Amino acid sequence: MFLFQAKTDQNPTITTSENTLQKDEALTFREHETIKLDMPHDDALVISLNVGGTILSKILVDTGSAVNIISQKTLRSLEQPIPKIRREAAPLTSFKGRSIPSLGIVILTVKACDLKQETDFTIVNLPMPFDAIVGRP
Repeated sequence: MFLFQAKTDQNPTITTSENTLQKDEALTFREHETIKLDMPHDDALVISLNVGGTILSKILVDTGSAVNIISQKTLRSLEQPIPKIRREAAPLTSFKGRSIPSLGIVILTVKACDLKQETDFTIVNLPMPFDAIVGRP
């Protein structure tokens, strides 16, 4: 996974899509790139990633999440065959504080630029406004 970080110093640096990010390298933004943002902002970071051979365009980056989450519906739409699901019934807590049962954990290949990583995703059976949520596992 990538570490996303906004720098607060006078001369922040940026790594663009022309450059390849290395594991744990920070993605930063320059001040002129944030002109249209209300400051301070609390906008969600939504990205696109290749997950399981399919480009998912609505992935929420939630640095407060201890797990990566994918819905059963999204999992079924992936191009790669669904790998073996580890049955771990650990309940999750929703944004509203409700307990959500998990259906298990699946390992999916995630690609971004030149990086490729096998990543655990916890499967849930509920509608989500995002294709997946990536946290900081």
